[in-house]
Amino acid sequence: MTFLKMCWTVPVVKQGSIKMMLAHQYHNAVAILNIFVLYFMVNTLSEFTDDDDDTNKRNKAKALMTLYALLWLVPFTIKHYLDYSKCYWKVGGGLRKHLQILLLKMFLNYDEASRSKVAVEKVVMAMVRDVVDAVSEAYIVSIDLVFGSIVKLVLLITSMLVLQSISSSDGSIEPSNVVPPISAILCLPVFIFAFLKVRASKGFDLRQHQFDAENNLVDHVIRTVLNYQLVADYDRRTFEVEKYQGFINAFNKASVAYAAFTVNSKYFVPWLTTVLVASWMVYGGSSVIDGNILLSTYLSTITIFRLAGGEFEKSYQLQLRITSAYASIAQVTQYLNLPIDVPTRRVFSRKRRAFGRQMRQETRASLAGGKLSYDPTLLAVDRLPIKMVNVSFSYKTADSTRNPESILSNMALEFPQGKLVEMRGAAGGGKATVLKLLADAVFPTDPAQETLVFTPPHLRCVQVQENPLVLGPHETILENMTYGIKKSPSIDWAALEERSRIILKRLGMADHIMESFKTPGFLGVNGVCITRADRQLINLGRAFLMNPEMIIMHKPAALLNEKQAKLCLAMMREFVDNRGVLMDPAEPIVMRRKRTLLFTTLIPSVAEVADEIYFISDNMLTKENPDLSTSPV
Repeated sequence: MTFLKMCWTVPVVKQGSIKMMLAHQYHNAVAILNIFVLYFMVNTLSEFTDDDDDTNKRNKAKALMTLYALLWLVPFTIKHYLDYSKCYWKVGGGLRKHLQILLLKMFLNYDEASRSKVAVEKVVMAMVRDVVDAVSEAYIVSIDLVFGSIVKLVLLITSMLVLQSISSSDGSIEPSNVVPPISAILCLPVFIFAFLKVRASKGFDLRQHQFDAENNLVDHVIRTVLNYQLVADYDRRTFEVEKYQGFINAFNKASVAYAAFTVNSKYFVPWLTTVLVASWMVYGGSSVIDGNILLSTYLSTITIFRLAGGEFEKSYQLQLRITSAYASIAQVTQYLNLPIDVPTRRVFSRKRRAFGRQMRQETRASLAGGKLSYDPTLLAVDRLPIKMVNVSFSYKTADSTRNPESILSNMALEFPQGKLVEMRGAAGGGKATVLKLLADAVFPTDPAQETLVFTPPHLRCVQVQENPLVLGPHETILENMTYGIKKSPSIDWAALEERSRIILKRLGMADHIMESFKTPGFLGVNGVCITRADRQLINLGRAFLMNPEMIIMHKPAALLNEKQAKLCLAMMREFVDNRGVLMDPAEPIVMRRKRTLLFTTLIPSVAEVADEIYFISDNMLTKENPDLSTSPV
């Protein structure tokens, strides 16, 4: 029910759903109309005998037959048009779009713990399979069931009573002619409900088993493709194929089991309907022979039985489809309800903005009071420091019974904007965690009132990950370079392309790669057709091209050769000193915002370029003198 309520929050889905409900009522009205058309048509024909010579009566009857034909044909034409129009009401498409976008938004906003629990293949299947099942097999089918089949069954029972009334001479209803067929029809839902109650749990388990087998199949394909080099290095091609064949066999076995269950379940209602019609053939036929009911009533009742049986069968199959969608709804619901970091992000964002306002006011007051030397090239916001106060952070372990692993404890840090800052420390000591905290990628755990992670709110911050991320196979090198830049008519894209080329060349990108700068498909899937070092150069160049106020780099030179590493460090230094890379020379440096760059590295010579160096050890942070420090990271 909660799922159905959520579906109605989408305006286009709500509007289309109302149209579908009205269309179902029209369908039901057409079905009842056809019953009465058949009844009156049989009555009209049964009034004639071979020796009836009344010409006027015959002509009137022929005109009535034409009217009956039109009453049969015209509503059907409108019914066809409504069903055709249903394709454009955007109920299924609108709801699928809403759920798929919502799932992607949720995934992009999961907190660190949620993201670590989610398997890629399961998220993919939730978006492309489970959402489709939830929409087509649950929501739309629920409308068909309630406003189609159930309403039609009520109308069929009502029409049976009306037929019995108009077929009698005095308009009365003979209980012996009505009670048996109506009782038989009303018994059908009781049998169906009991059958569903018994079979529902088994159907859910079989469907879930089929989904698990399909997920395992997709998971193996994804892992085999991603780990191809490992498979090739250890000559495990045959092993992986045989393992994949085992997953296929398991999926086929699960699919056969569910298909067999579904076929047997589908035949339950047809058997009940067949027995019901056969019983009425004997009972109703005897009543016609005894003169208790008219032939037209008998035939119309058989039609009602067939329609009712058909609707019960349809409603039963709709319920089976809804039951089969429970597993999909469970998957979608699970991913829609995993914890996200948006509330935490909002709390820290509000605290940062409030602290930023306070710091700006204090800075302006200091400038006005002469406590600081007045520099017209500096704005108050450029004097705001980057700082951390009383920050602790722990990673949650996979075992929920164990305490979280502490990485940072009561950490404090402060440095001004416009600096090139290095973080040093042993592997796993917390260097990357500090950078992630400053980039708002993670947040302090158990924050106290005085806990603060402050980067001035006006700063745009870009992270450059240790593992280079390159888009492919369709994207070009140019598209990778400009990925972070929003489309705008004010941007000179020709100049931007030239600037991106120069940045890559200055980072040491090879000429043969630069020749394919705008060639689609050159990079391959996620850049597999170029080396990791080349992917890292694109990764670095993308950040420098975007020119944010703050860049955070995780081991930027780890994958580069000595020459490329020196070029990278030189560009990092230029980014800070010139407040950007390859900026317009006509624009004075003092008119640009300060640029700040934080990084970790494995290269000892970095002490020559860093303005400030911080060392992390035993959950503590200490500042080193870059002029005296010579120890490698």
